[in-house]
Amino acid sequence: MSGPRYVPDHQGLAAFLASPAVGAAVLATAQDMVPVVQEAAPAVSGALRASVQAVPATVVHRGRAGTEARAGARVEMTADHAAPVEFGHLGAVAPAASATTYYQFVVPGRHVLGGLAGARTARS
Repeated sequence: MSGPRYVPDHQGLAAFLASPAVGAAVLATAQDMVPVVQEAAPAVSGALRASVQAVPATVVHRGRAGTEARAGARVEMTADHAAPVEFGHLGAVAPAASATTYYQFVVPGRHVLGGLAGARTARS
């Protein structure tokens, strides 16, 4: 005699993952990460730290059954200089006041959001 058999309800699970209740829970988790990101962000002027916010998002999941939309959230920095700080940029400086050529150098990115996404503190 066999025991009870579990048959997953894939359509019900997809509807649950797209529900407003899951969206609110994911957004609350993202809002909990805002102070962590603000603490890790560089603070020369404070504008980058002040621009950190959690926003609701829709995540598109591609699986065997096709694509489905799920509730999600993101933590983003909206300051104008957020992308160069996160990913790096080229800097330039003149060797002297009368010089017409500039030396270019790479300013490495801080990878604040990317580093926290892989950190244990971000997942707990």
